[in-house]
Amino acid sequence: MKRIKLILISGLLLLCLLSGFAINGASAAENSKLYDYPKDGFSIRILTSMREIPSEVIKEYVEYLHANFPNTRAENYNYGFQLKSSKNWFEYPYILIQVKNQNRISSSELKKLKQVNTQQLSKKAQDKLDDNLGGVVSNVNFNEMVYDPINQIVWMRFKMTVQGSGNVVGISGMCLTEVGWIQVNCYCRESETKLYQGIFEDIIRSVQIANQLKYKG
Repeated sequence: MKRIKLILISGLLLLCLLSGFAINGASAAENSKLYDYPKDGFSIRILTSMREIPSEVIKEYVEYLHANFPNTRAENYNYGFQLKSSKNWFEYPYILIQVKNQNRISSSELKKLKQVNTQQLSKKAQDKLDDNLGGVVSNVNFNEMVYDPINQIVWMRFKMTVQGSGNVVGISGMCLTEVGWIQVNCYCRESETKLYQGIFEDIIRSVQIANQLKYKG
């Protein structure tokens, strides 16, 4: 459980910084394109109204953030997507995907998820953000983490206020594997939550793990 807390907090630090400096309400299963990443052992369906963020753009921006906020923990992002209509990179709504091959999450850890004190987690994350980002992100609030045993996904939702962007909502799905997980992080402005919530959930559920990596519980 402690490891899961550390994962969430460290990942949030950089994800908040990546916050942005309109799609219709259809299901993600409609008008979607399959993106297959055999090297990382998964595929995902993304709306055709979105485009993939070039890997070099993600890398350059992450390097820029670490150079300007050196106290944040290094986090790498493997893939990203945003609307084709966006004029700038990392404009809302957008999606960032991490491939984590760093020890599988055990069934015993999953059983302890309900014991996580989300208020305490929110405060700890906010303290770290204040120390590292100097007020760029505030009002961090985590909802309860929930494990979906059918789809083998750990769901997490949170809200925060981002300087220059206002209130932002995040929906994160940790799609478990035998060697770690594929984490899909989706973001939109709070005012557009009703529009994107179902779409984001469909996108996260669309993740298919390669047979050799499927979580065995």
